[in-house]
Amino acid sequence: MRSSADAALAAGYVLAVVFAALNFLLLPAFTGRTAGKWATGLRVERRDGEPLSFVRALLRHTVGYLASFVTLGVGFLLAALNREGRALHDLIAGTVVVRE
Repeated sequence: MRSSADAALAAGYVLAVVFAALNFLLLPAFTGRTAGKWATGLRVERRDGEPLSFVRALLRHTVGYLASFVTLGVGFLLAALNREGRALHDLIAGTVVVRE
């Protein structure tokens, strides 16, 4: 019994990591959207209007989000204070969120 529960837990962790990688790296790199942005009609693109690349998506969703979290959320709050609505992770990656 214990080993089947451990296997199910491990499978859950693996699925969570796979989903997170798809949602935060691959989907934005190819479509400019995460699942949440797709549901709300938003898209991430480079500041010059060009599509998001894999490297830029990786930078935005790893280094940028980490910096926003490390500042105790102030990095996310910048979006409310910035005229363009860009948070710290957008400033780091040179991206902007636009409506479709």
